[in-house]
Amino acid sequence: MLNYIIIAFVILMTVYLLYKINVSFQTINTEMQVNKTLKTKKEVKVNILADCIVILSQEKCPYCRRLEEQIVNFNKKYTIIKFNSSENFEFDNTFISLDISERDNIIKEVSKLLDNRNVLFPTIIAKNVIYTGLPKPEKLKEIFN
Repeated sequence: MLNYIIIAFVILMTVYLLYKINVSFQTINTEMQVNKTLKTKKEVKVNILADCIVILSQEKCPYCRRLEEQIVNFNKKYTIIKFNSSENFEFDNTFISLDISERDNIIKEVSKLLDNRNVLFPTIIAKNVIYTGLPKPEKLKEIFN
C-alpha cells in the first residue's frame, strides 16, 4: 500500500513540475513578444500648429497632478487633455476656446501618438517636440518660457 502512495506522490510531483515549466515558458514567450513590439515602435513626429503647449495627462496619475501644480504659475499658454478612467478624454477650457482648425490639428497629432501606443503620462508637446514623464523644474522653465 505504501508503494502505491509513493508512486502516486511521484506522479503528482512530476505533473506539477511539468505544469510549472510550461507556465514559465509561456511567461518568457510573452515577455519576448512584448519586447519585440516595444522595439518595433516607430518614432512619431508631431507638429502642433496652435500657439499653446499640449499636455496629455491621466486622471489618477500622481506625476500628472504634480506637473499641473508646477505649471500653474507659468505665463505660457497651455491646454491639458486628460485621459479619464472610462477611457475618454476631457478637454480643458483653453482647448475649448481654441479655433476649430487648431483643435482639429491637436486631435490629429495626439491621435498619432495614441495610434502608435507611444504615450507615457504625462506627455508635453511643444510644437514638434515631445517630452515624456515629469520634467525637472529647470526643463519645465525652459519649455514654458
